[in-house]
Amino acid sequence: MIFRLAAAVALLLSGTAYAEGPTPALVSACFSPGPVHCADVIADAIDAAQATIRIQTYWFLSAAELRALTAAKERGVDVQVIVKGLPDMRPATGFGAAPIAREGIIVWVDAAPISTDSKLLVLDASTVITSGMRTRPALNNSNPMVPLLETMENVVIIRSAEVAGWYERSWTERQAVSKALGAE
Repeated sequence: MIFRLAAAVALLLSGTAYAEGPTPALVSACFSPGPVHCADVIADAIDAAQATIRIQTYWFLSAAELRALTAAKERGVDVQVIVKGLPDMRPATGFGAAPIAREGIIVWVDAAPISTDSKLLVLDASTVITSGMRTRPALNNSNPMVPLLETMENVVIIRSAEVAGWYERSWTERQAVSKALGAE
């Protein structure tokens, strides 16, 4: 079941059929709100990266993830990010592209009309992290006149060089049709 899940997720998110069948992978997951904040799980994985980090995202990152990306860049990891849509768009739950570019990280803007609201990371060509996020009214809101929002995030971590290869090829295809932030 886990093998089929990994292959199905790879096919659905990439839009390109790289999978030839079920592939063994170590899969773990996180859901927020919960006992562990998923952004911290993602930041820990970024902290462990040693060579490359490729990210494709619609919204951007938490402060913990930005800190981890900056530290990765400083220790010599090749970090590149593709953002969807307008590079200055800043959703309520994260950073826009400008703070990432200010850290010296290469940011690509993919203006293709393909819509996505997920985040994808490929770390060291061996680990894939997929993440989806939603915001909803908080359940424990004692004052209905002041709406509070609660962010829910689900994260799936797939450890498999083969699966990571599928995602990295998809990332490379999107990067090839994207423009560097600030390029005319």
